[in-house]
Amino acid sequence: MKISSHLKLIHIHIVFLQIIPTISGFTVKRIIDRAGTSIFSNVRDEDSLSTIDSSTTVDFPYTVEITKDSGDWINLASQYLDENGVCVLVHNQVEPFITSRDCQSTEDEAISHLDDLKKLIRKQGIDPDGKDGPFRYMEVVSRDGSGRRYDMPIPWKSKDHQSISSFHGKVEDIVGPIIQNLWKRDEVNVAASGFLINQPGSTSQNWHRDGPNEGLINVFIPLVDLTKDIGPTDVWTNTHKSEEEATSNPDSIQIAPLMKRGNILLMDYRTFHRGLGNFSKEQTRTLAYTVFEKGSSSLGDLLGYGLLPTAYRSIEETEINVQEDMQKLPFAIKATETTEEWAPKASSLFQDYGVCLIDDDKQVNRKVYDLVSSRKQLLFQKIVNRGIDPTGKESTYEFAEIASRDEGGGRYDMPVPWRGMGDIGTPFLSYETEILKEYHSNIEETIGPILNDLWGENNYHVSSCGFIENKSGSIAQQWHRLGCEEGSISVFHPLHCLNADHGVTEVWLRSHTSENRDVSGSSDKIAPLMHNGELMMLDWRTLRQNLGNTSSNFWQMAYITFKKDKDRESRQRLSGLTLEFD
Repeated sequence: MKISSHLKLIHIHIVFLQIIPTISGFTVKRIIDRAGTSIFSNVRDEDSLSTIDSSTTVDFPYTVEITKDSGDWINLASQYLDENGVCVLVHNQVEPFITSRDCQSTEDEAISHLDDLKKLIRKQGIDPDGKDGPFRYMEVVSRDGSGRRYDMPIPWKSKDHQSISSFHGKVEDIVGPIIQNLWKRDEVNVAASGFLINQPGSTSQNWHRDGPNEGLINVFIPLVDLTKDIGPTDVWTNTHKSEEEATSNPDSIQIAPLMKRGNILLMDYRTFHRGLGNFSKEQTRTLAYTVFEKGSSSLGDLLGYGLLPTAYRSIEETEINVQEDMQKLPFAIKATETTEEWAPKASSLFQDYGVCLIDDDKQVNRKVYDLVSSRKQLLFQKIVNRGIDPTGKESTYEFAEIASRDEGGGRYDMPVPWRGMGDIGTPFLSYETEILKEYHSNIEETIGPILNDLWGENNYHVSSCGFIENKSGSIAQQWHRLGCEEGSISVFHPLHCLNADHGVTEVWLRSHTSENRDVSGSSDKIAPLMHNGELMMLDWRTLRQNLGNTSSNFWQMAYITFKKDKDRESRQRLSGLTLEFD
């Protein structure tokens, strides 16, 4: 059997032969045979949950025990997955394939790695234990509002984690034949792997599917014995083929199997499930996960991050302002509480240079960064559902919610509604709308007085707003203007600090007036290295170019376009089809 986690985008037609199990001599014992029984249980009810123990009968109907007799266990396990969307594998207690020692050493290594990541997060001034709310990094994501549930991806068979790599090998040996038999394929792919760490105080999730498409299997392995208090996984069987099955299928049940550590829950990606909250006082529930993928390339392979979005920056990404003294720039100004003093000065600088940089500490907002990251992941999944490469490398695309802006797939534009009012295609959640409202209000509080000085009291409206992302390898643009008429201003706000190699925006000072439009002196060109407490106002007539991103990182920036006159229609015009209806 071959497991691949690094794939190229190629299409190969293969005739698959009969699968031969790699664990010779193992067999299955059907623990309980009552697949037709309908049991709707409340997961908080002690009487409705029974601990899975391979030496006793269990209340979970799709359970398979591995013993050293024959190889029928593979067929039954894959049958359960196909027909019921879920299966639990339990080990023979005398000769378990995954031992308690395996689980302990793997958990120790995972928790140690999480502790190291928390130290790095703490250095950034953020509480990694939830006091500052959830956080999202490439290396670890906080999954609930309390900051007590973590998703920590670890590369498949990583050489940096010896115990985890050995554990992955055992998972492959025991689960691989089942996946092969289910999909009748000799090669399957690992789309993602890592750990779900549920600490005391975490909250329960809502019922959800991880995705709508066939061809992905979740593998969950608890590294501690599960109890109802420490947050087991609640599954809704027979819901993987259609949403109607959840209510109409008499065989469908809701149950949280309380598995012994090392036992294995296999679940179709489409099966409804939820992680329950950890209501214990001090016990952490650590669960190893792997996502197997059927196709020749997975979403994780396409995007390069497993199933976590590239929009999440690395913890180790340095956030410093390399332009140490922005006030030395002739068009920069510091926003203070005395608006009547600095706003007219900013207006004068803007009229002179065609650009103005405002340093305003209150614009630092991590919630917006997290919102953009989650939004991009959601939209990318919707694009994948349409059979399109979301990275834009194959071809550019344009939807109402997101568009790729260069041929290399290096730039994205994600429009959003001003102040969160109304929808642009796929709607935002209520808390996301509140984040946008607060964020846009803060920006207008700073920019509004300048616009009033330029155009008259409240004599403006917002014509568009959103977020742009410039990825590593993005292509440099030519010098250009956004427009030739007076009365349009774009405001840009970076969501993190910019370095010279990020592909920042270079502007041509004083190129917005007719007498200076043919200026060719290089001394009039500058690329400000902004930090996430600064706003840049740019006249549409000012010449500008986005430089190519030669770094290994990406950057994200908010934009808002203000136009003169308050009575014009201010609703944003949708461009392209919506992704809302897959």
